[in-house]
Amino acid sequence: MADTDAVWGCIVVGGGVMGSATALQLAERGVRTLLLEQFILPHTRGSSVGGTRVIRRAYREQLAYMADIVTGSLSMWKQLEDKTGVKLIVPKPFVVVADRTVEGVRSKARTLQTAGLPYRLAGGSALRADFPALRYPVGFTGLVDELGAQIRADKAIKCLQEVFSQKGGVIRDGVKVETITPGDVITLRTSRGTYCTRRLVLTCGSWAGDVLAGIGLHPPLQVMPINLLYMRKSQGAPISVREDFPCLFDDDSEVGAFPSLEHPDTIKISFSQQGGTDRGHTAHPDRRDADMAAQLAADQAFLRDYVTKHFPDFENQPCVVERCMYTNTPDGNFILDRHPAHSNIVFGTGFSGHGFMAAPVVGQLLCQMVLDLPTSYDVTPFSLSRFPRKTSSL
Repeated sequence: MADTDAVWGCIVVGGGVMGSATALQLAERGVRTLLLEQFILPHTRGSSVGGTRVIRRAYREQLAYMADIVTGSLSMWKQLEDKTGVKLIVPKPFVVVADRTVEGVRSKARTLQTAGLPYRLAGGSALRADFPALRYPVGFTGLVDELGAQIRADKAIKCLQEVFSQKGGVIRDGVKVETITPGDVITLRTSRGTYCTRRLVLTCGSWAGDVLAGIGLHPPLQVMPINLLYMRKSQGAPISVREDFPCLFDDDSEVGAFPSLEHPDTIKISFSQQGGTDRGHTAHPDRRDADMAAQLAADQAFLRDYVTKHFPDFENQPCVVERCMYTNTPDGNFILDRHPAHSNIVFGTGFSGHGFMAAPVVGQLLCQMVLDLPTSYDVTPFSLSRFPRKTSSL
């Protein structure tokens, strides 16, 4: 039977990390599942691009529940390592620094304390003693999450998709969804034919606004292209990038930096531009690279000075520049919900630059929601209803 002749148990739209994790959860429960991706896999157009992501649980107290979700996801990532024999997780302390916004650092420390996770506070000189590549003034406060880690992002997605296929799941890439007609049997008209399914999960990344508008939903999403700059260790610098540089976030400047797993002896550095920030450049994902020259120049100028000041053992000009997409919500938190008029349609969006590490639990939750099962974690904080709802009739 051809894919387009079948009525699927569930179709997942979007083959990034969230869609792949959700599809695997469905297949493991025996649901006949089809994963659709508009681009040919693998690709670099969306939010799952790159070889390295950070795993951290140092959240401010208003998002403290995320620490448990990330802990659960870390366990599931390790289970995926065991299933595939592929090394995905690299332990690496996560450090938050601040001077002007110290209360935010203390809030994150309280989250770790409540979660029973080891941490310590350290000033600038103590940070340098522990991480010789860092230079922050004595007046800075640093929070060290001892159980931080990195994940090999591109390999992780490949592993999710390979295990999904082994469980009987089907992947079709190069298939763009054009229209969705809800019903007991949902009809998807695509660039490669028409598909029917009893349940539908939409994990469309930066294209979520367009797709959800087609079924009458308008979540408050802001799509932002993010410049990722790779800075190489200076020749002869007396440091080891792997040993002497942590995963780091500067709460004052909203700068994130961490060792690159894909480019040896380099760090990846960028502005976070997560939900609520007023800096950066917004764009439709189909025009990600349009009008980005001024933003790239501004980012390079600021980050060049930042590296010179705080990471002097690194060159201050990038050896590689990449770009990915953030899909931000106003409060910087995820949206995981079901269509208010069609309970067999579930969606996940607005991951605001910190979703990758939580993907296994997000996939679990979306799977449970679309199958009408009790959820493993409280999904109330992720409801679309926390924002003023604007819907159109469908």
